[in-house]
Amino acid sequence: MGIDDLIIIGKLGFSPVIKGWIPIKLNPDFQKTQNQISHLFLIFTDHSVRYVTVKKIRFIQNKLYLKVVEPETYFEIQGQNNILMAIDNDTLQYINDEEYYDPIGMTVIFNDQELGKVTDWFNNGAHDVFVITDDKEKEILIPDVEEFIMEINTENNHLVVQNIQGFLEL
Repeated sequence: MGIDDLIIIGKLGFSPVIKGWIPIKLNPDFQKTQNQISHLFLIFTDHSVRYVTVKKIRFIQNKLYLKVVEPETYFEIQGQNNILMAIDNDTLQYINDEEYYDPIGMTVIFNDQELGKVTDWFNNGAHDVFVITDDKEKEILIPDVEEFIMEINTENNHLVVQNIQGFLEL
């Protein structure tokens, strides 16, 4: 199995570890399955991969945190940014029977024109928010709610959005 065989479910390393708790961001598809994840692959920016056993995942002050069994992991992630968290296909089938999709890289279409690409996402406590970057490197935040998201087409790798004129003027 190689890195390309793994499914990215989130990332860590964007803020400091607090008393052994590592802050994480889970892909929107995996928000509800957090307590079913027993092990992860951590993919570092140098493409090295580390297999870790999950001790616990929980919310602390409305943010998601992870603890792992292997103590050396905490030293490895210090000073690192954008460490990807991944699972294998067997784990995916165990924890999630819904269709999985990763929004990163999806083309965003507004009024039949390409607006940009999804470059990140996060959950604001109420719903997921897509970060769209246009060709001028401007970021636009679009909540994943019916008022703004018309279609998520995983087959053609695009999102169709509506009612976002006000977002474009910010």
